[in-house]
Formats: sequence, C-alpha cells, structure tokens
Amino acid sequence: ARSPRQVPDVERGKQLYAVACGACHGESGNGQGRAAAGQEPPPANFLEPQRMDGLTPYKAYNTLTFGITGTAMPS
Repeated sequence: ARSPRQVPDVERGKQLYAVACGACHGESGNGQGRAAAGQEPPPANFLEPQRMDGLTPYKAYNTLTFGITGTAMPS
C-alpha cells in the first residue's frame, strides 16, 4: 500500500509530531529544533519545497518505521 487506508487524523498527527519529531525538526518543521545542533547530517527541513515534492506516503511510512541509517533519525 502506498497511501493510507483512512483519512489521517490531523490533530493526532500534530500531537505525535510535537512529542516525537519537534525536538529535532522544529515546531514549524524547519529542521532547527532544540536537539538539532551538531547533528550530521542535520534534520530534514520540511519547509523546503524540493524535499517535500518527492515525499510520498510510502516514503514517509518507511522513514518513520525504519529510520534512516547514518543519521540521527530513529525508527
């Protein structure tokens, strides 16, 4: 499956992002969260159009499920 089977719950997504993602990716998604300093490579900036253009639900799912080897992105 390459897309969700049900409409995502945006409010639940905001809550999960604040708890699990915001420290590195920043509240706004700019990649400059309080824990981002010194990470190499730096956390992704979700405000960059070229980064987001290639992001599919399938890629997002795999990144969240498996993390990204060689980065600070956990599963």
